[in-house]
Amino acid sequence: MHLMLALAFIFGLSWNTTAPGPVQAELWTALPPPNRPEPDPTPDPTPAPAPRPTPAPTPKPLPPPPPPPETRVTPEKPDIAIEQEKKRREAEKKRQADQDAAEQRERDRKEADRKLADKKAADKKEADRQQAEQARRDQDKKEADKKLADKKEADRLAAEKAQKAIADKAAAEKAAAEKVAADKKAAAEKRASDERDRKLREAFRSDTARAAGLEGGREGGREGGREGGNADRNQAAGASGNPGYADLIRSCVRPGVIYAATGSSANGNPTAVFRVQLLPSGDQAGAPRLIRSSGVPAFDRAVENGIRRCDPFPRPPSGRFESNIEVQYRMFD
Repeated sequence: MHLMLALAFIFGLSWNTTAPGPVQAELWTALPPPNRPEPDPTPDPTPAPAPRPTPAPTPKPLPPPPPPPETRVTPEKPDIAIEQEKKRREAEKKRQADQDAAEQRERDRKEADRKLADKKAADKKEADRQQAEQARRDQDKKEADKKLADKKEADRLAAEKAQKAIADKAAAEKAAAEKVAADKKAAAEKRASDERDRKLREAFRSDTARAAGLEGGREGGREGGREGGNADRNQAAGASGNPGYADLIRSCVRPGVIYAATGSSANGNPTAVFRVQLLPSGDQAGAPRLIRSSGVPAFDRAVENGIRRCDPFPRPPSGRFESNIEVQYRMFD
């Protein structure tokens, strides 16, 4: 009896030491406990004393019997379940860790994608801002250049307008001055012309007889010249009848006679005769008057222009101008 109690106690201790913990008991279904022999009821601690038997010789204690096979097999079942549960939990833990890692990688990927998208959006926003800023600067520069060009054009137009105003003013002043001068000159010329006419009238009244006598003398001289063959030597004759003075008049008139003569004097020598009225100063008092045509109107006009340009007439050797001088001009002399 005591031996069986000892075995049961040892088996109970062994079972208690290998029994799974509380957590393990919640995760798997526990096997039914092995059948253990019911222990003898605990003896009364105060039994009645029994009569002492005659002591028998003490037997030699027997060695404890080996544990039954059942006691060795039954404790192994919880160990296998625990190991399997451990492996299952490790597998579950690994699966959960893999799942967590995959989820973390997915979260990291999404976060990286979000950051990349945010960076792209920020970069695009910055690029758009810089592009808008550059466009604004370009527009500002374009407007500034246009304003500068407009200002330069306005300044140029204003300068041109001012210069034109100055030029117009100067031209107007010049025109006014020229008009004043022309008016003064015209008035002076009119006064001079009136004075010449007055003097001519006085000269005509005082010298009529003498002029008529001189004209007759010149006609007689021309006749004598034709007879003596000396008339062609003189192109002009004045009141003084001085051949040297005639040469002076011819030299004065010739540069102003512009006429291309054709032919030769063999067929005749056309001659134009003009009468010129002179003032005491030698200036012509009016236009030359044609008193005998050469028969060639163009030549007559050329001689008249030459006489007009000879103004004043050259001073005669006597120093006194005749009031009327007759000028003869031949085409081929």
